[in-house]
Amino acid sequence: MKLLYRTPLNPNFLTQYNPNTDKWSVKEPCTPSSDHRNQIWIALLSIQGGVCAYCEAGLQNGRHIEHFANRGKRPDLTFEWTNLFGSCNRNDCCGHYKDSSRNPFSGYNLADLIKPDREDPWHFLVFGSDGRVSVRDGLSVNDKIRGQTTIDVFNLNAPHHVPERLSKYYCVQGHLGLIEEDAEEAIVDLILDEIRSSVLPHLDTYSSAALQPLELILGPENYSTP
Repeated sequence: MKLLYRTPLNPNFLTQYNPNTDKWSVKEPCTPSSDHRNQIWIALLSIQGGVCAYCEAGLQNGRHIEHFANRGKRPDLTFEWTNLFGSCNRNDCCGHYKDSSRNPFSGYNLADLIKPDREDPWHFLVFGSDGRVSVRDGLSVNDKIRGQTTIDVFNLNAPHHVPERLSKYYCVQGHLGLIEEDAEEAIVDLILDEIRSSVLPHLDTYSSAALQPLELILGPENYSTP
């Protein structure tokens, strides 16, 4: 999970739907309309870089439009643009899992979930060298609760995420391992250029697993997020 910069939905056609009279439906004729859903996806894929807003997996094997605030609990936000994210279709994590009866944490408090277009998940979460996500040390009690609740509710440590994150982590670490403690500045610059040109462009999925440690080691000025 990483910070997302939400752009306005232009035009904001969702305002024509009334949550009191219109029901969100994926069946034809669907609501919102097929054309409007396509436009929503175009915007979400651009904002999210083509990956799930929560686990950062690719969406080529299935996707759905996810309501951050559950429609059953907050029907007034059904057609609210800022309440919509693109989620993967896995049943053991992310959007489908969040409010599922299979989820032992489905009784969460919405205020305890990190909303990635409103606050930086990296403030709360650490992507470790073991491929797992944990709560950052040094947080306030409330922020620790929010970090752990987000990990649990979205099941960010589902087993299939771990090897994917590890592959991204080692992709970057393999290059950083070439930088010796007393390396000349020119050598460091060459390695950083190699990371920028041949590694960062391929960090499309699970990128936080590599980018967060990279920022920690090199500082945010030395890399750009894909």
